[in-house]
Amino acid sequence: MFCNPGMLPEGAGGVLRIDLASPYEAACHLSELLTLADEHFYSMFGADIIVTKGRPTNPTRAAALLEGGYVPYAWDSPDREHYYIKIK
Repeated sequence: MFCNPGMLPEGAGGVLRIDLASPYEAACHLSELLTLADEHFYSMFGADIIVTKGRPTNPTRAAALLEGGYVPYAWDSPDREHYYIKIK
């Protein structure tokens, strides 16, 4: 995770990168990681927003993000697709 205060017009955006080996790309593991991010990353990284990627080819991750309160986010840039956002 890193935070860039000027990255998003909505507030200080923190980008959460989740790289998991295939066996761990399961709803239970993703939910646990997202819960930890919710509980600690806003204050640790000075973020108002957490942004992370959820490709349509990975429905397990997309479902975990939606269940965790993330919503799809459309960037102004066409090279940034399939992101989800959660505002503190």
